[in-house]
Amino acid sequence: MYDFTTVKNRRLNGASKWTGMKKADGTPVREDIVPLSVADMEFVNAPEIVAAMHRCADEMTPYGYQNVTEGYLDAVVYWLKHRHQWTIDPEWIVISQGVVKALNQAVKAFTKPGEGVVIMTPVYYPFYSAAACNGTHVVENPLILCEDHYEIDFEDLKLKLADPMNTMLILCTPHNPIGKVFSYEELKQIGELALKYGVLIVADEIHNDLIMPGFTHTMFPTIDKAFEENCIVCTSPSKTFNLAGMSNANIIIPNQALREQYLKDAGFIHINPFALASCVAAYREGEAWLSALIEVLSENVRFMNEYIKQYFPKAIVHELQGTYLLWVDFRAYDLNKDELEHLMREEADLFLDEGYLFGKAGEGFERINLAVPTQILKDAMARMRQVFIKHSLIEAE
Repeated sequence: MYDFTTVKNRRLNGASKWTGMKKADGTPVREDIVPLSVADMEFVNAPEIVAAMHRCADEMTPYGYQNVTEGYLDAVVYWLKHRHQWTIDPEWIVISQGVVKALNQAVKAFTKPGEGVVIMTPVYYPFYSAAACNGTHVVENPLILCEDHYEIDFEDLKLKLADPMNTMLILCTPHNPIGKVFSYEELKQIGELALKYGVLIVADEIHNDLIMPGFTHTMFPTIDKAFEENCIVCTSPSKTFNLAGMSNANIIIPNQALREQYLKDAGFIHINPFALASCVAAYREGEAWLSALIEVLSENVRFMNEYIKQYFPKAIVHELQGTYLLWVDFRAYDLNKDELEHLMREEADLFLDEGYLFGKAGEGFERINLAVPTQILKDAMARMRQVFIKHSLIEAE
């Protein structure tokens, strides 16, 4: 019913991750190369969303400044209740032109210069700049690497949150890039520490619909009413439905005082008419497409696990529990970060998100975007294998 095999050459459309594919010496990249980097998908959008965009083009002209509608708010409320068992009031919803913008706005609204913002590293690279955007400084709570997975260092987290100069924790849940879905117990412990030490939680839940079979995601505010009052939750249809270009996010702020403070210096807020239409269509009509997407992603995860185990025996694949971003440890091949990037980009024509982008702890890792047709992954991994064979890093069969 849905198309998860067609690949469009998005260079012609100016897609950022496609136009960003460049060799160090300026040599053009082959036309058949598809990037596996930035977290948007190489799948065409759900036809229900495309149809809604066509209706928007016809019916919402002229395309002036647009406020959210009652139907829009109802769709967001419905999705959070239906998919995540969180009942919210429409008044809690604050729109934003993207989650990253909202993270920066939250830091500016709720911290003072000189204070610390805690992040769990390695982590999505815009967290670093957001945490430092208000004369604040980044406070790292490094995740503990346990060979093929990470665990939270609660001893260190307690110390960091107990410091009265650290007033905010930006939580990435599910976690990007490691693909971890935090357990209910882990989130509960985080929330209790934050309450104990008066630290505000900003939860980036942009990937919370992209959960692999066998795992359950718990939205942070659903655990305890006290957590709900002490958090700002960032959501968006952008990752789930491949709508990043709409620059649309729904920031949920249940606490009225926090909401008013957030809005105080937010400036003029409006929504793109097409962002409005696509969000409503996604949340009202997109669930069947999402279910089909998860099946495709699961097959891609299976393929990658088997292929890497067979041909790259020293590499360690971290279990992908949530997101569509696979975190792979190549450190056993004794390549420094520059050598690894050179092999991938310059020789194998693989445009990934290099692990070092996510912090020092990410050096030697690669984040691989699996939201592509399976054949694209097969071609990409075959190129990687040939380069590793060429350099005698793995054996040829």
